[in-house]
Amino acid sequence: MDPSRYQLRNIKIHEIITLDTTQYGLEISFLLIKIRYNFTDPSDFWINTIVSSPIFNQVFKANKTARDKMRPGLFIDFYCPYHNRSAHEQALQIIDVADQYLAQGYRKVGIIYSANYEQSHRIKRSYSKKKWITGLGGSNQGAVMTAMEDILRRDRQDLQGQLIILPMSTMNGYRKIYFSDENFTKVHPYAIDEDFAYIRRFISEGGVALGWQNDTTINRQDGPYAYGGGVTQLRPEIHTQIQAGMKALKGEFVEQEN
Repeated sequence: MDPSRYQLRNIKIHEIITLDTTQYGLEISFLLIKIRYNFTDPSDFWINTIVSSPIFNQVFKANKTARDKMRPGLFIDFYCPYHNRSAHEQALQIIDVADQYLAQGYRKVGIIYSANYEQSHRIKRSYSKKKWITGLGGSNQGAVMTAMEDILRRDRQDLQGQLIILPMSTMNGYRKIYFSDENFTKVHPYAIDEDFAYIRRFISEGGVALGWQNDTTINRQDGPYAYGGGVTQLRPEIHTQIQAGMKALKGEFVEQEN
């Protein structure tokens, strides 16, 4: 949008920047307007301000229209067995599935990963800074994420920024925000809600989210998704919240049969 189109008496709009705050878990958006007051003094006084005015409604309407027309994404059950398979082999399976959906025209593919709360913040912070790599480590799913990013670094640069990690917090880690006086593994339901909001936004913007299942969880009656049960044992209410949330995404963003 050309800011020079708008004049508000003695105020000239110099620059309009749309800020996306949803990466911080806030379901709001606004315009940051840099304006210049034209005083009689030759020196100019520059300020930044948040402006809410009817003349900017068209900007919000245009942004909403673009979002409404965006191709919706998908939630996919992703079965990835780990018995007798290396982290590298599992990572290659993720990449194969990502290639399939990217070839169909979906915007991005994200693998939902069982993270601690510190890792969740690191992942979101990396992507908000336009970085493609998170530098995750660890065992089990963490080792697969390390292998996946290593393949993207060495052989599949075309997938950098296209195949990402979507965190699901299953333990506090070192960022003890919600249970500062309790042990390492406790995580608050709000942290789960925060991660689901992040995943939902990703799918709504045309991404394909892969809900990780494995040979241990696939037939589990209390939920087939592989989050918790490895390094950390989830409290029953957190396990139920995660499994129900995954099933809700699957029901809402189901793949349509041709």
